[in-house]
Amino acid sequence: RERPWYIESKEKRGIRWVQPYYDINGLGLVLPCTMSLYNSKDEFGGVLALDLTLDFIAEKLMFNVNEDKLLGLVDSFILNEKGKQRASYSHGPPSS
Repeated sequence: RERPWYIESKEKRGIRWVQPYYDINGLGLVLPCTMSLYNSKDEFGGVLALDLTLDFIAEKLMFNVNEDKLLGLVDSFILNEKGKQRASYSHGPPSS
């Protein structure tokens, strides 16, 4: 319970996207999505977390790909609540 994503999310309500970090299993940069858990007496019980790789986010969630052609986004950014860039992905210009 010393991981930064746990500390940043502990006892804070709602879903939170916290600071990306490099996965120790070699998945690269991951972006944790966390939510604090509470029991029926509203007592803090822990933090639920899901790590998404930035490759997954860029390839599956940020683009609309149809027949090997990129439609829409070329550059994508993930910003924190202060507008600071946490991650970016550049696919390059679409081919015609």
